[in-house]
Amino acid sequence: MGRKSGSSIMRCVEMGTMNKGCSRKFKTQQGFTLAEVLVVLSLLSLLSVFFLRCFFFVAEQRQQHNARLELEDNLMIAASLLAEDISKSTAVLGCESQQLVLQQTKIIYYNLGEDQQASAHVYPLEGKILYRREHTQQSRQPMANFISNLLLTYLDKDGEYTTDADRVCAVEFVLEGCWREKVFQQRQIVRLKGVDYL
Repeated sequence: MGRKSGSSIMRCVEMGTMNKGCSRKFKTQQGFTLAEVLVVLSLLSLLSVFFLRCFFFVAEQRQQHNARLELEDNLMIAASLLAEDISKSTAVLGCESQQLVLQQTKIIYYNLGEDQQASAHVYPLEGKILYRREHTQQSRQPMANFISNLLLTYLDKDGEYTTDADRVCAVEFVLEGCWREKVFQQRQIVRLKGVDYL
């Protein structure tokens, strides 16, 4: 009995000293000082500003790249539509420099008009809309956006410029679009249907 009580007392004493040692170790450990916390917070804020600037720069570059591609696509679409209609036409009705009037089985008008939805575009591009209208239609159809200029010239069978609609054998058109002071162009010479040209 005496041995058991002695050993239990020893255990308690040992455990007591262990607990005291643990509490001493815990008390000697210190947390971060206010200065250290402020330094870490300021570094984190600088890093976050840096990464945000990088993100906005990459987003801006991507938007500019997409805007340029959008402009080039619009110019190609407009050029292919014009070329297709010219190649199916048997004559032009008048030699105007800003409006194209073609004679097929129907009369087709091409001209530039104001873009009423300019503020709603995703890309920061400016320009007019290329419109197409058949003489049987009341309203004109938008064919391509962001066209800043449409220039038309008319050529006779020898390739000389002419202002006489009866002598026109081919139409040369230039479509332009502007992006950041750079001008993109689509230029083609398209022969009318069933005529000799050069």
